[in-house]
Amino acid sequence: MKKENNKLKIMVFGAESSGYKVPSNPIEEAKYALYFHPLNTEGDFSDFDVVIFFDKAFEKVEGDAIVCANKAEMLKRVKQAFSLIEKGGIVCSLVYSIRDAYSIANYISSNTYESKDTSLIKVILNDIGLDSYYRKRSSDPLKHFKIHRNEYIKYLGKYGVTETTFDMPSHKFKNIKPICSASYYLAGAIIWDKIILLPCLAPDKNEKSTSELFISIATALSETIQKISIEIPDWLKEQIILPDEKKLLVSLKEQQKIIEELKLNIKAYEQLKGCLCFNSDALVESVSFTLTRFLNIRVEKPEGFVEDLKLFEPGSGESSVHFAIAEVKGVNAGVKREHINQVDSHRERLGLSHDFPALLIINTKMDARDLAAKELDVASEQIKKAVSDNILIITTLDLINIIFLMEEKKIVRDELLNIFKGKAGWLKATKDELVILD
Repeated sequence: MKKENNKLKIMVFGAESSGYKVPSNPIEEAKYALYFHPLNTEGDFSDFDVVIFFDKAFEKVEGDAIVCANKAEMLKRVKQAFSLIEKGGIVCSLVYSIRDAYSIANYISSNTYESKDTSLIKVILNDIGLDSYYRKRSSDPLKHFKIHRNEYIKYLGKYGVTETTFDMPSHKFKNIKPICSASYYLAGAIIWDKIILLPCLAPDKNEKSTSELFISIATALSETIQKISIEIPDWLKEQIILPDEKKLLVSLKEQQKIIEELKLNIKAYEQLKGCLCFNSDALVESVSFTLTRFLNIRVEKPEGFVEDLKLFEPGSGESSVHFAIAEVKGVNAGVKREHINQVDSHRERLGLSHDFPALLIINTKMDARDLAAKELDVASEQIKKAVSDNILIITTLDLINIIFLMEEKKIVRDELLNIFKGKAGWLKATKDELVILD
């Protein structure tokens, strides 16, 4: 990388558009010089060694919609970013929340729209194959990371917060150096030694705080660049492979496949736990996945009735038996009479008799912050109503405890399906037993 006067020449791009008060003059340090440029600068990325920008560069919110403020200008900067990379430079994006979709709701319906190309970093990541499929948003900001590169310890200790993480399978992205991670996902990373993603939340936006933020980033980046310059290049690693090294690489590839499979199975349990916190479409998807993946029940969702489910024994043709219906609800309190009535109406709408099995699968206290708050009993009068209407109530906490009991071999699937088909009231499940309260 070419340096000016043995210093890194670093552009900080568009910080003022995110509300930061930027210094009017460059910041000169021993190893780098920071130059602050607005979004509409005439400066070219490729005239610098490093360009730093926020994840929202060029993105804005209009009403409920997420749009690009200036598509032509953004695409010009994308070209400059890749020109800088080709010259040996680095682009660094500060990431807090990358949103790839937004919803617009009215009294009748809610529609979701993609916003995958509304910011500078989205387009760059899409172009290298790290599209929205690999970007994950957490419902709560992530603050605690496993740190993989020591040069970022000080920076992450002060500014390391994000809602966005990245799933980067090793088979697709070979040259990934993690900076920090949360669970199984990367929160900060170096891609190709040229694109750096850093989690960032810096709420103080006065000039002094802004200077401190970018000095902290530039200090870490300068150390990273120095380390990268003495690492073995990828072409050398790939073009010279010794016999025993080849055996190790084959073994590593096999282990990585096992790890990927384990990660997929662990993700299934994450989706299962979504039954305890989601509402609306997300809750229906989580419950449907749980019934299919863990109980081997085929699920159909009739058009136009989002919360209605038909449950089938797996099979093909006539062997796929429709054995029950289910209504999926998310509520902030407990089970109410109206919820039971909705299940009965669902059954009538399908032209089914009163004897046909019907389930109310309900996420009570969906905004709870701990399990103790989720352990809410169904009131006796609602249990009596459910028995009278031939409906079986199952809370989503019960559903998860059912999976727990099955994995502990305390119940079997056929026993559970017989309960679904022939019982009414409340199916209360703990980690010790199933109880039918009627």
